[in-house]
Amino acid sequence: MLAVRQWKQGRPANSQLETCYVRFGFSVSKKTAKRAHDRNKVKRRLREIVRQHIVPRIKPGIDSDTILTVRPPALAQSYQELLRDVQTLFVNSGLLLDEL
Repeated sequence: MLAVRQWKQGRPANSQLETCYVRFGFSVSKKTAKRAHDRNKVKRRLREIVRQHIVPRIKPGIDSDTILTVRPPALAQSYQELLRDVQTLFVNSGLLLDEL
């Protein structure tokens, strides 16, 4: 699941950045994965996917907070399957420059 909050009225008042930016958050609950090892593994994979495949393709001029919430089926997915699903989520959200 992907939740995106775009700043329609500009950045919050406490923001000191002058350039556009997108912040990413990752949420894996204990209900999804009981062991911290499993939660951390999924978050590491997601951070790497976002760093390598999503950030270079973000549309310029977008300010948003993006939260990726992990559901139980993601724990059993391989890196490639997770990559495909994350890219699909970002394309559907309208944050990426190009389609898959």
